Amino acid sequence: MLEKISALGGYNFSYNPTLLPEGSLFSFQFENIGIRPLLDKLFVGLYIRYSIDRDQIVLSRKEPQDVVDDPFFTISGTVREQDTHEPIPGVVVYLDGTTCGAVTNENGFFKIQNVPVGGYQIVVSHVAYKRKFLKFSKSNASDFSFTTHLEPKIDELAEIEITGTRLKKKQTDEYIHKLFEQQLLGNSPNAAECHLLNPEVLDIEFLDEGKIIKARASAPLQIENNALGYLLIVELDSFYSNNTRIKYTGQLRFEEMKPSNPAESKKWKTNRLDTYNGSMRHFFKSVVEGNYRKQGFRASFIDQVMDVYKPAVVYSKLDSFLLPSDQPLNWKIAITNRYLLVEYRKEL
Repeated sequence: MLEKISALGGYNFSYNPTLLPEGSLFSFQFENIGIRPLLDKLFVGLYIRYSIDRDQIVLSRKEPQDVVDDPFFTISGTVREQDTHEPIPGVVVYLDGTTCGAVTNENGFFKIQNVPVGGYQIVVSHVAYKRKFLKFSKSNASDFSFTTHLEPKIDELAEIEITGTRLKKKQTDEYIHKLFEQQLLGNSPNAAECHLLNPEVLDIEFLDEGKIIKARASAPLQIENNALGYLLIVELDSFYSNNTRIKYTGQLRFEEMKPSNPAESKKWKTNRLDTYNGSMRHFFKSVVEGNYRKQGFRASFIDQVMDVYKPAVVYSKLDSFLLPSDQPLNWKIAITNRYLLVEYRKEL
């Protein structure tokens, strides 16, 4: 892309080759666009700054301290019934996997404020209507508004047949807690402080004498996380578990809980930071910003899972691991027939 700009515009670029991700593919179609707007679009999310002196363009890396906090914008809109076009009150509109959300008023109107720029999936949910999704990306702080229509649900959950060993009501409730507090949430110290508040909304099917478990929910699951101070609202579409793997689909949103005292507030802040450090989100963010080594991560590409037990691991550069996608502030992972081994060493 830079070679094409040089050939068409007569500019000369000066930069360190490691600054740009290797193998990046760009596809732009612009007419009558200036060099600065073009570079702004080209370098979205790459943490690259440029300076222009006549026909000379110098590229350099933005350091983390030079990156201004992401601007915020507002999402608003109206939710209506598909056939009658009447407004629907009580619809939950939220950004999947975040704490950002709102509920429609009597006019079907909602407003979500202080949303950081980035890419999101909007979930529009009401118990009496089919859930709806909208994906979008924002690279600036201009507000976003839309109107959507929901289709009423006409099918009810089918009656679940429990095969194999029949469990008594008390045994079923106990197993539901074990299933979702250990298998779904894991066995970490944080998971030990999580509690499923409404197991009665679950429908469970036992197959092969209980070795295979399928589940779905007639209403959103409410999981109280007393370690981090969040109420998790999980719209569970499906859950599958056997002896070797667990698979589930659905959408998730968070609501911040109110601390009962300053000590609990401090505990939640500390636990949230500890949970973030070394997490997958922390890793990907540090790769995008180009400071993953400084953040304590080491990574290596390996050919098979058993390679993690080799006595010596050669750490790899991740310059071409994350590549810009065709959507602003979105990235794609570039791994072909290999595994990426990631270690977090800052606490060692």
